[in-house]
Amino acid sequence: PCVQVVPNITYKCTELNLNKIPNNIPTSTKKLDLSFNPLRHLGNHSFSNFPELQVLDLSRCEIETIENDTYQGLNHLSILILTGNPIQKFSTAVFSGLSSLQTLVAVETNLQSLEDLPIEYLKNLKVLNVAHNLIRSFKLPEYFSNMTNLEYLDLSNNKIKVIYHSDLQVLHQMPLLNLSLDLSLNPLSFIQPGAFKEIKLHELTLRSNFD
Repeated sequence: PCVQVVPNITYKCTELNLNKIPNNIPTSTKKLDLSFNPLRHLGNHSFSNFPELQVLDLSRCEIETIENDTYQGLNHLSILILTGNPIQKFSTAVFSGLSSLQTLVAVETNLQSLEDLPIEYLKNLKVLNVAHNLIRSFKLPEYFSNMTNLEYLDLSNNKIKVIYHSDLQVLHQMPLLNLSLDLSLNPLSFIQPGAFKEIKLHELTLRSNFD
């Protein structure tokens, strides 16, 4: 059974060989850790029993598919962790309904492009961690212009080799953004001169990039 960490609030259900979301947890639960379970597929309204959820950890649950309305009704969710899942494709509306989400961790999810991550709905997102993926292009999608609260973007340990001025075009439309950007451990071979010119960054990390 799941471990009750804080009664009615926090539950830890790790490594229980669960293949579906447990239904014996109180609807008042705010923090739910389901990591290391073979969930594989998340269907529509998987978490509708937990309308108060604020933190959801689905790390290493062998998840391959997530339906469009999986997270529907989680209006209070602020942290979603999807680390280490072999997700085949992110459906276009997979994150719709997560109006309060502030942190999305999609490390090691086979992500090949930022374009494949449909986060344009996440207007309140502050932290996006997509480290340890297969992203080759640093081009920031147009939808980034909606993400005016973004403070930290982690693209470390990806496959980015070049950075062009045009990759950061969308940031020119966001003069109030105060973004910290981590591009460490990418096999960078070329940064176009002036690529970061006139862009307001709080911090830029380029650790262990060049051969």
